[in-house]
Amino acid sequence: YARGLEHSPPDGRRCVGHGGLWPGYRTELLHLPEDGLSVVVISNSMAQNPYALARQVARAVLGSKPAVAVPPLDGLEGRWLCAEVPALFDLAVRNGELCATQWGMPFVLEPHADGSWLPLRGAYEFRLNRLDAHTLQVDLGAGQRARFQRLGDAAPLPNDLAGDYRCADIGADWRIDANGQTLRLRGPHAAGVVWKLCGLTPDLVEVLGHSGGMPSAQLARIERDAAGHPVALQVHTSRIRGLRFERV
Repeated sequence: YARGLEHSPPDGRRCVGHGGLWPGYRTELLHLPEDGLSVVVISNSMAQNPYALARQVARAVLGSKPAVAVPPLDGLEGRWLCAEVPALFDLAVRNGELCATQWGMPFVLEPHADGSWLPLRGAYEFRLNRLDAHTLQVDLGAGQRARFQRLGDAAPLPNDLAGDYRCADIGADWRIDANGQTLRLRGPHAAGVVWKLCGLTPDLVEVLGHSGGMPSAQLARIERDAAGHPVALQVHTSRIRGLRFERV
């Protein structure tokens, strides 16, 4: 992803392009300069994948085919967590394709000749390699490489999270209800939004809901004082790292 233009080599051909999405539309512009071919896909359905469609059109026009057969998919399905980053994604096999869901957004993964899997989704760096039956390695872009372990039984939610949390940097307030399972968001653009909390590890929870009309998943790491009481939540999303909500 080079200053706003994505470079990728579908079937060994050099290409540049970029896509976009927002609730109600998705788009892709794909240009193959050495073949004198450009493909534009515009869709008003969030269920479509213009990134993949543009490449299918290019293959149809040029008469090319994917150069790599789909490797075995056994053992890849499930939830995978890197608690250090932190980051989490789900893998599933649908219609013979390996599909990932991360930060609430699904995308298809395509095998490449070096044994890695790359997303059929624009401007999204995510190169997956299988190391063994319980470990996956993912290049997350900008030189960041993380190892993900299969997530077994998730930890229960801590029973002491209820209360108010505030992030002064963005003027937003989180209130975790007394049941400790529901989070109510108050802020400049999100009054009355309700999200759900799910436990992952003893100090990491998943926050599920919708943002801007699209599915949203965030991770929140619990900060505790010397006595073990929660004092803050560090929030991580697809574009944010370590946004701190202090307990009021």
